[in-house]
Amino acid sequence: MDNTYPLRAALFHDATPVLPRPGFAFRRTGRKIIFIGFNKTATSSLAMLMMASGILTIHSSGNGKLFGRPEAEQATIPHATRHIKANLDAQRPPLHGLEGYDVFIDLTVGPHDLNLRFAEFHAAYPDALFILNTRSVQGWLASRRAHKKLVQITAKYLVLRPWQVLEKWRNDFATHHANARTYFARNAPDQFFEWPVSAPPEQLATFFARHDIPLAPSLYFHIRETGGLFLPPPLKAIAHPTEIPILPSNQP
Repeated sequence: MDNTYPLRAALFHDATPVLPRPGFAFRRTGRKIIFIGFNKTATSSLAMLMMASGILTIHSSGNGKLFGRPEAEQATIPHATRHIKANLDAQRPPLHGLEGYDVFIDLTVGPHDLNLRFAEFHAAYPDALFILNTRSVQGWLASRRAHKKLVQITAKYLVLRPWQVLEKWRNDFATHHANARTYFARNAPDQFFEWPVSAPPEQLATFFARHDIPLAPSLYFHIRETGGLFLPPPLKAIAHPTEIPILPSNQP
């Protein structure tokens, strides 16, 4: 990967651009950071926080785009989560081919929730950090139900009725949380953190700080709801592509 990162979108908070800003540079963390919460759990807000904190981030959305990449490159970039799924299914390291990024958020592609396969990620990247971003199951189900045609897509793929899809999701949510808590308590308790999206982002920053990764919690804000972007005034500004330096993790 080049030592610069083309960034297109600059989101504004309190009339101050989060990205890009003078002197801004991305810094390699030296380890992978994998968010294993489902989609519809503040993934867009978390992706912007990671980017604004100078961490190279992939946030894979349902339309096949990668968070923060310029529009001109979209056609040449494979859907990250499909790429990860292909790696997992072929028993390759799940992030093979994506080594230039450190944070991975939103591991859902169509009816497939790759976050359920966290143990395979941990086996491939034993020093990775794992964050379970979560919310109330009722709010999550309501948000997921409103998300495009995800219920219909999943129902068709799994040959289920829509109400059965919602029941499956409810069960998956409970099982995933229980499995993740049990697995990491036994195998890597210091590398796991559960973060409810209603909690202060400073809690997340404290966890990152324990692993010598600086995070800027003041740059966290709610930027997305199902159906569109919702930003503080002046809402959204699109910047011209900007070449941002990437520093190695050991460079001051």
